[in-house]
Amino acid sequence: MKQPPLITPREVDVPRAQRHTLPNGASLYAIPSDDFEVLRFTFVFRAGSSMQHAPFAASATANMLSEGSRDMTARQIAEQLDFYGSYFEVNVDRDYVYISFSSLSKFFAPTLEVAEQILLQPLFPENLESLYRRLYTAENCLVVCSGRIGEEELQGIGALAEKLPRADRSATAEFPAPRSEAYRFVERPDAVQSSLRVGRLLFTRTHPDFVGMQVVATVLGGYFGSRLMQNLRGEHGYTYGVGAAMVNFEREGYLGIAAQVGAEVTAPALREIYNEIERLRREPMPEEELSLVKNIMTGEVMRILDGPFGIADVTIENLLCGTNNGVIEENIRRIQAITPAEVQRLAVKYLRREDLITAVVGAVNPKHEI
Repeated sequence: MKQPPLITPREVDVPRAQRHTLPNGASLYAIPSDDFEVLRFTFVFRAGSSMQHAPFAASATANMLSEGSRDMTARQIAEQLDFYGSYFEVNVDRDYVYISFSSLSKFFAPTLEVAEQILLQPLFPENLESLYRRLYTAENCLVVCSGRIGEEELQGIGALAEKLPRADRSATAEFPAPRSEAYRFVERPDAVQSSLRVGRLLFTRTHPDFVGMQVVATVLGGYFGSRLMQNLRGEHGYTYGVGAAMVNFEREGYLGIAAQVGAEVTAPALREIYNEIERLRREPMPEEELSLVKNIMTGEVMRILDGPFGIADVTIENLLCGTNNGVIEENIRRIQAITPAEVQRLAVKYLRREDLITAVVGAVNPKHEI
């Protein structure tokens, strides 16, 4: 059998979201697609953990939305969603809460009824209600719907979003200046493994070097054949898996490397992580290896964009970063254009050993061995 030719897409035509500004200040974005008889609508509130005034308040509030409302018990909510084969999901990160409802197009109406109970009529213990009142407001929300979205569905979702209360002012939070320390060890005397984290504070997705540093992170630990996987797993057997990624938040971003290793090899595993970082700084990487990384990253973009819900997820991320879906094609061009010299330049600039932060949790403190 002959392998078919490898074709890397140079252009990606991603639909732009249609924006509707509602009278109460909420923004509604629609990405219609008639290819599937399903739809999803996601309410995004700027109500993540960075906005809370007590530990776990953000996640507790979000996860209790479906635990009973003014007109329905938690069981009734769950049973109605289950009866129509609809799906309800809550995700919370540092900055935002994402509340999604998915359903077959023909069962949109009863799903929307439950969504209204969850979003507008939840019952909370008194000590959690203040965060809901402060952050789950029209000015603090955007809504993205995708799939088979016709005029009726768009009006229904818009009518629900219009019922969100207006706040006296946009929700804000005071952020202290970032501070860090080069090394932190947390002792767990009975641990048979050590949890390792190496990385540093960098910048958000809008920074001109963010995409390039995504390439750097992928080279180090972003796929199964990455340098750290070949070293720590393949050559030394220190770990089952190791990963590296650029992480984006609203105000900052960071590069992080994560691995679980046997307690007895904590120090050598860290040394190999530092060695791989330094090798990337010292030596231009082979063109063949970089070409593989580019294709993997481009393929991952195409995988994420497979279907209306994936497109909606990417749309939400782009909107929260202040961009639109046109940035996807731009990022693919930047990935495909990067050179070994540029990868090395970025590693030299941003991955100096003295700038890295290391955290270890386990039974063995390797500080004096690394």
